[in-house]
Amino acid sequence: MEVRDPRSKETYWGQGVYREVKPPERIVFSWSWTKDVPDGPQLHPGSPETEVTVEFFARGNSTEVVVTHAVFGSAKDRDDHRQGWNGCLDLLPKRCTARQLNVRAKARSSQAPENEGLADCEKHL
Repeated sequence: MEVRDPRSKETYWGQGVYREVKPPERIVFSWSWTKDVPDGPQLHPGSPETEVTVEFFARGNSTEVVVTHAVFGSAKDRDDHRQGWNGCLDLLPKRCTARQLNVRAKARSSQAPENEGLADCEKHL
């Protein structure tokens, strides 16, 4: 995935490999960011490859979406990713139709560097 930052004029590449796809329950994939080109210099050298798990839970007429992004090399990398996921989850209601709006999303980022539990950031959409 190519992302261009209009302020800094930099290009970032998010990339990974699917490790598990279990419809309709969960998706697990590796994740890393590079600068300029795919497989270029690591954007987060202390956390070169992390793991993202997206889980879907039926909750009556709605679905709870839980995003867990784990194993960061530093608290700064964890916090940067938490901010990015929360930005994405905040936009989710604007991208869904009225029928789809009954979604509850939660982003979790693992503590770094020892991975001691989870720091939850919950969004109710």
